[in-house]
Formats: sequence, C-alpha cells, structure tokens
Amino acid sequence: DNMDTQAVPLRDDMSRLKIPVGLFVIPDAPHGFLREKKWFDITIDVADLFFSTYLKEQEKKR
Repeated sequence: DNMDTQAVPLRDDMSRLKIPVGLFVIPDAPHGFLREKKWFDITIDVADLFFSTYLKEQEKKR
C-alpha cells in the first residue's frame, strides 16, 4: 500500500495534536497481512510495546 494515502496525513494530524503516534513497517507483509499468523503476531507485539510505553508515560503524568 502507498503509506501517503492515509498514514502520513493521519500521523501529521495526531502529532500536531500531541497524540503519540508511531509507524512500524513489516517487511514483505502484503495488504492483508493480518490474515497470516506470523504478521498478526508481529503487529500485536509492536502495538503492545507502543501502548505499554504510552500508558506508562500517561501514568507518570498523573
């Protein structure tokens, strides 16, 4: 997929709003990558790391 179609503008908007955002590109993953367990597992691991980090930062601010 072309990341410029949605990912870049969305990340820019979120950054302007000071909302944490990240992008992880899975090498060789096709458009329907979530249908295959190996890419699904990578996606969950990366999302878990992102949210764990973000939520810990939010907890420190309280």
